[in-house]
Amino acid sequence: MLSRRRAFTLVELLVVIAVIAILAMLLLPALSRAKERAWTTVCKSNCRQFAIALGNYTSDFRAYPYYSVAYAIPGSQDNAYWQELLRPYSGATWDPEISQGRAKFTSRLYLCPSYARLPSLYGSPDSWDHGHHYGSYGYNWRGVWNSSLGEKYLGLGGAGPMISSPLPPTRENEILKPSLMIAIADGPIAPTVEEGVFGWSDLSRYEGFQDCAAESGQDLGEVPESRSWSKTEQRRVLAAIRQRHLGKWNVAYCDGHVQTQKTKEIFDYGNDEVLRLRNKDNLPHRERLQLGP
Repeated sequence: MLSRRRAFTLVELLVVIAVIAILAMLLLPALSRAKERAWTTVCKSNCRQFAIALGNYTSDFRAYPYYSVAYAIPGSQDNAYWQELLRPYSGATWDPEISQGRAKFTSRLYLCPSYARLPSLYGSPDSWDHGHHYGSYGYNWRGVWNSSLGEKYLGLGGAGPMISSPLPPTRENEILKPSLMIAIADGPIAPTVEEGVFGWSDLSRYEGFQDCAAESGQDLGEVPESRSWSKTEQRRVLAAIRQRHLGKWNVAYCDGHVQTQKTKEIFDYGNDEVLRLRNKDNLPHRERLQLGP
């Protein structure tokens, strides 16, 4: 006699589906964190390659690259930026679309995969020069600076021969403590008027201090040379910081090592030890900070 198999009831099927859904909800955050850790590893590798390229550049020139050099690209009227100056040593080309989270195969070094996945990234730049100011990674070329002062920059790149009185780049032997001098790191994040975000390729910009203030709940009006972001803009930037490397920053130092650090460890303008990390003489130079409007 054939045995009769009992089928699942509708209630049992719904229970199984509910259990699967709960398990999926529990696993998704873990999978997201695992993916972010993988992208962070790629970003750290990029920073390490930057550090090697800088080391080889300074070995040849005994100085760090300028942030930009006027009309230095043969056969064109375009300026060469630090990305072009490093090209013979990094093997990577600059792509203006990096600000939008896209890059060609030869430009992937300049695109952090975590940054590329931030929503509503800055729109297409309108010029070669404009595009170089935005992207995944920032170069510490000015250190602690004040836009109203004409003093020599304390970072790595000097002013470059694109102004009437160019300032020389920083020589290798001017870096007092290479292991405590930031060279290249994840770029500071700022809000756009179109409800998006973008990263600066200039690590010396004060937007990084605003990122730190917004993260800690401080009044952004007290940040050096800042404009106050609206609450909506702050939320947008904070969401981007938390999504990129889960709130951490990858940092390449002048001695070649790479660290993953918290926002306040590289952008807390109230901490002299943090300010020292920007300057070749390893002094905080708090006198150069212009507080308030």
